[in-house]
Amino acid sequence: MDRIKNYFSTKFQVGILWALAICPIPADFWNTEVFNLPTENKVELALKIAPANLDMLRREKLAEILSEVPLKSADMHEKLCVDLAETKASRAYCTNLNFSADKLLQRARVLTTWNRNAEVVAALATVNTCEATYLTGLAHRKLRNYAQARQTLRLAADTCEGDFKKKALFLNARIAAMNPSETAVAVLDDFLAKYPNDSFTDDVLLWKAHTLLDLDREVDGAQVLNQIFNEHPKGDMREQTIFERAMQFARLGQMNPAIHLFETLKTPQGMYWSGRLRMYPQFESLKLNPDRKQRHEGKEILQNLAKEMPFNYYGHWAAQLTKTKSSLKPPVFMLPPSQALKADPTFQIMSCLKEHGKTQEAVWVVDRLMRQYRGENDRFNLANAYLELHRPDKAHQAMRGLGLAFPRTNKPEFVTQFPWYLSFPKAFSEAYHRAAELEKIPVDWLMGLSREESMFDKDVISWAGAVGLCQLMPTTAKLTESQLLDPLVNIDAGAKHLNELSQKLDHPIKIIASYNAGAGPVQRWAKQYAPDVPMDYFVEQIPYEQTRNYVKKVTSAWASYAWLNGRLKKPLYLIQNKP
Repeated sequence: MDRIKNYFSTKFQVGILWALAICPIPADFWNTEVFNLPTENKVELALKIAPANLDMLRREKLAEILSEVPLKSADMHEKLCVDLAETKASRAYCTNLNFSADKLLQRARVLTTWNRNAEVVAALATVNTCEATYLTGLAHRKLRNYAQARQTLRLAADTCEGDFKKKALFLNARIAAMNPSETAVAVLDDFLAKYPNDSFTDDVLLWKAHTLLDLDREVDGAQVLNQIFNEHPKGDMREQTIFERAMQFARLGQMNPAIHLFETLKTPQGMYWSGRLRMYPQFESLKLNPDRKQRHEGKEILQNLAKEMPFNYYGHWAAQLTKTKSSLKPPVFMLPPSQALKADPTFQIMSCLKEHGKTQEAVWVVDRLMRQYRGENDRFNLANAYLELHRPDKAHQAMRGLGLAFPRTNKPEFVTQFPWYLSFPKAFSEAYHRAAELEKIPVDWLMGLSREESMFDKDVISWAGAVGLCQLMPTTAKLTESQLLDPLVNIDAGAKHLNELSQKLDHPIKIIASYNAGAGPVQRWAKQYAPDVPMDYFVEQIPYEQTRNYVKKVTSAWASYAWLNGRLKKPLYLIQNKP
């Protein structure tokens, strides 16, 4: 984009006259960022704008400009049908493609980036290169066509070398680990034999440990967990490995080493289970420990967790087990000043546009500033600007980019300084309240789920094809993709789906799990345990890692909204297996 700034600044200093009259916004910015291009030479200018780093809205606008007139040149056709392949205009216009294999592959790369998986498969139907085979397998995996994905990825692994070979084997290992079997162990071992010291190796080792434990091969599973400890001491799977090893010790009745490992984690999860097993040493029941000293120590740990993190998944369980009420109140966050932004002429342009009611243009100015400023205080101020411009989705996403989706630590002094209103905005508040009331579900539940599903991005489409705020599959909602991109329709459909799941499952935790994994798998998992199994243990045993983590994030967001809104007066969901 930088290479065309001079062109724009000399040719279009006048720019959009009304904009320049209101605020001193540079013409080059107006043309390249906002795409409010002059009618004359509009397509010529659009061809000079590189779309690679543009967001969805700008890409759609660029594609609209190119599709407004017949595509007279190969450059115009390629720009629309290859570089902007995922846009609505491109998908409507580019139906009969007559491209070379290289151009089809380039188109497929773009479609892959934007999760247009069925179109990736179609684009590569006649392309037989290594990368094309891998991308086709990846697309089938995202579409959950697992049999086709395995077959295609095996072909990629056999025909590719280098990075694509490794990626194909890794993805096939991931698919195999979803269904524990001796065949799955063999697939995992195949990756480990070829890549014993790769950055992916500890991931595959952990999947192998899970698979072995699910097959009741406890000794073999323990050996693999120890292998991760010894051979990958700085790997990103180490914390999860410590937890898994501690759970295994506890299942075998070896409480002292289990509790010791939990304590080393220094996380809410580790704190919770070190206290829980002292107080209630059996996973599958809430029978108190006869050892009064251990019971007292466990209660104290859980009480501290409940007081310090009432909004956390584990803090909520801890509060129930100890009947503890936190005195911690949602604080008023004081926005730190940013002298750099205050002195930045571009930030002043944003303020000017906001004052004159040019909200969307002001949002685009903040978008540019977000790419320039990386300091925490600066980004707090930019997130606040998004909120003031009625874009709570972008405010939340800015906080998540700083690692502030949730408080980083359970220390009360940090919690009271946490930017709650930026990280937990009241997005589409009226719509969520109306839908929750209609379907008779807690509004904090619906908002917490939507926050974790979409980060309040109403236009997002997931790699699996889920759409919008509540990330619904069109087949599930019985609505079209276009309908689900309407935030009001999406929120209503999400609330309705939660209500429908409530008729099938007997506990909010199971309902949340089924929203992610489907009701069928959750019902199968539940049959493996007694009807009154504590739900804290049930969650830790969910075999799908994505679903297990999803449940914890959604329940934490649910509890956080309830806490912030003064509605966390009693348990939101019970640890016993009851609705």
